[in-house]
Amino acid sequence: MIKTEFTEEEILYLWSNGLSNQFYNELNMWLNVSKNFEQQIYGEINNLKININSLERECLVLEQVKIKIEDLNKDTESFFMKEKDNVHNRICKVKEEIKYKRYIITKIKEHINNKLKPSIKELEEEREEKINYKYKKHK
Repeated sequence: MIKTEFTEEEILYLWSNGLSNQFYNELNMWLNVSKNFEQQIYGEINNLKININSLERECLVLEQVKIKIEDLNKDTESFFMKEKDNVHNRICKVKEEIKYKRYIITKIKEHINNKLKPSIKELEEEREEKINYKYKKHK
């Protein structure tokens, strides 16, 4: 592995031991490049940390939305269950009302029939009397 970081002492030692200025300049350039690269990496790491924080906040918001949706679903389910019960109760009441009205209709019909029966009977008797009267008269 190539050493990419040198302390100033190491550079001075290498330079003082007869290294040329050109090598020193190249070494300095390499160190600057590696420092820039390191700064870029740290910059990218910071960007990633910022993105992670942003995603974590978004996740928290989404969790809250999920909880609210679940609560709404519970409320909606509860509401519809109550409405279902109300509708069922109303249907039962209407059926009872229909049953009662049919009973009333039956009683009214019975009453009418009972009232009319004597009348019909009377009419039949009256008719027979007339027939008998006419029959007697012609005899």
